[in-house]
Amino acid sequence: MTNILIRDGVLFSGGRLLDATALAVRDGRITAVGTEEEARAAAGPGAAVVDAAGGLVTPGFADAHVHACFGGVEAARCDLTAAATAQE
Repeated sequence: MTNILIRDGVLFSGGRLLDATALAVRDGRITAVGTEEEARAAAGPGAAVVDAAGGLVTPGFADAHVHACFGGVEAARCDLTAAATAQE
């Protein structure tokens, strides 16, 4: 698994912007959030470097909630998600 250093970003987590500007990913897990120097040390030698160029860095969003009434109505409908054409 590739280790990654993401630098020069605006980091967002938990509904707020962080004071940090870099983060390290090692073996698929975030291991440091802080300065570029801290993140570089945590990412380890040979880490791939991603320059966020001042852009927003956010966690992966996985919204698995459902509103019961709307979810029930959707579940009762004909599921056409696999259809690629009007005929299907």
